[in-house]
Amino acid sequence: MSLPDRTVVMLISTRSITASSLPDSPYVLLVDDEEASSRPLVELVRYAGFACMAAQSTNEALACCYRRRPEVVVTDLVMPGPDGRALARRLGKRFPDVPILLVTGQNLEHPDWAIPDDLFEAVFAKPLDFDEFIGVLGRLMAPSRRQAMFRG
Repeated sequence: MSLPDRTVVMLISTRSITASSLPDSPYVLLVDDEEASSRPLVELVRYAGFACMAAQSTNEALACCYRRRPEVVVTDLVMPGPDGRALARRLGKRFPDVPILLVTGQNLEHPDWAIPDDLFEAVFAKPLDFDEFIGVLGRLMAPSRRQAMFRG
C-alpha cells in the first residue's frame, strides 16, 4: 500500500499536520482514541527523553508508520474501528521488528478481550505503573538512542 505524499494525520492536540513532519529521530507512536488517556502518556514518554507522536485511531497510526517507521508502538486495546489487536497484526506483518506495547483498562481474562501470547511485546494494565512502563520502553528504545547518538 502506498500513501500520497501529503497524507494528513490527526494528533491529540486535534491540529492537522502532514505525515512528513514526523520526528527525524527514533520515536514512539502512541495510539489511543481518548485524549484524556493519551495526553499524560505522551507527556510521560517525552519527559523520559523520547520523541513521541500520537494517533487517535488504527488508520492514523498506520499512516504514520507507513510514512516513517516508529521504534516502538504503544496502543490502547479498544478504539472505534479496528482495535489494538488489529493494529498489532497489521504492523506485525509490515514491520515485524517494531515492538508493540499494549496499555489497556480491559479485563483481559474475559474471552472478548483475549490477547494472543505473541501479539504484544508487553501488556500493561490501567492504571499504569509508570516506572515499569518507562523501564520497558527504555530497554526497547536503547539501541535506537545509541544509533542516533553516533550519527549525530
